Amino acid sequence: MAETFAQYLDKWLKQSTAQGLNNPLVKMPVKRFRLLQSPEFNAIANGGTFIIGTMSEPIARNLYKNFQTRIRERGEHCAFICFGSIEMTIAGGVGQQPRTALFPVCLKRSSLQTNGDQIKATVSEDEVWQINPVMEARLRDFDIKIPPSLAANPDEATNWLKAQLGNQASQVKSDGYVGLFSSQQMVLQNRLRKRPVGLPRA
Repeated sequence: MAETFAQYLDKWLKQSTAQGLNNPLVKMPVKRFRLLQSPEFNAIANGGTFIIGTMSEPIARNLYKNFQTRIRERGEHCAFICFGSIEMTIAGGVGQQPRTALFPVCLKRSSLQTNGDQIKATVSEDEVWQINPVMEARLRDFDIKIPPSLAANPDEATNWLKAQLGNQASQVKSDGYVGLFSSQQMVLQNRLRKRPVGLPRA
């Protein structure tokens, strides 16, 4: 039977997500993320500015320099704060071993600036939380669809996912981070997730 366009999209999206496990939307390498303690996270989660480090600290320095490079070379605003993370085992391709991937749960756009030697993360009061679209694509393999209303409450969304996944997730954490994410990849995942009107589901 000929493959429908809907089936092609689903297959492409799964392959794209599985093969892009080094995408920071999926795997959270330590050098690209700065863990936020609860008081730090609360200081900027609903809008505000917080000093995440100095130019002499490797993680903060790398975050700032990579943020500036993405803007200069790609015009891509890639800094976000995130809350919650889910660790899951991802099946490898042919001849490959399964791998563990860590998915951020909720994201909110941020920006990074310097003030002398200090590096600051700033979140506008107008920014809203969104569910990590790459994680959403992966959760479709478990027939889990996150209610849109949960995006506004990262803690509630993380707890809901923990209950839904059970032992299918290695661990679920309620941590806050500042990190760099590919906003271009986010746009791609969101567009593929939204089927054209009238397109039947496979």
